[in-house]
Amino acid sequence: LFLRPESLDISRPEHLRISELSSALHQFSLQRHRQFKVDKVIYYKRVPGAVSHSRLLEEAESQTLLELAEKTIRAHNRSDEIVSFTGASADGTLLSFKEQYRLFNSAYLAFGPHGAGMANVLWMQSSCDQLPRVIEFMCSRDAANVRGCFIATGRKRYPRPMSYWRLYGGASWIKYFIVWLLRRHDHPSDFAR
Repeated sequence: LFLRPESLDISRPEHLRISELSSALHQFSLQRHRQFKVDKVIYYKRVPGAVSHSRLLEEAESQTLLELAEKTIRAHNRSDEIVSFTGASADGTLLSFKEQYRLFNSAYLAFGPHGAGMANVLWMQSSCDQLPRVIEFMCSRDAANVRGCFIATGRKRYPRPMSYWRLYGGASWIKYFIVWLLRRHDHPSDFAR
């Protein structure tokens, strides 16, 4: 049973963010499910047609990000796998919860634009000496033309700053970084840069 005072605004999930609840859920999931070897980097790639709120990157930019990640990993003498995560397997079938859990539980770095796929950072392992890293691309004021980055009220557009750091109430089990998305075009578009 959940009772709430009428004065409490919970029309949006981020209004319910409670760091203790998120941290407890994170700990519970790690205790209940098997832990995997931490050896992956995940790039969350939002694919046209599979997402409803845009915030997409051009294919060339996605490729540049993957190349930069690989170059950086190799510069630190690591040979870890970089996985491009879309929420689906190579044949287009949606990944099960267990498959998504396993993937994110074995990652020490996840990066990409804000979207439902980034909610999986909840499953990332942390230890006393090493927190996993998350780099989330968020909408900036400059991205007001990008669909999914703004709320339209009449003729005005307001930025829609969303992140899982906010939703999880601080996400104490990960080290969080934010990169601002910029507009790609001067007209409304699904793509950012």
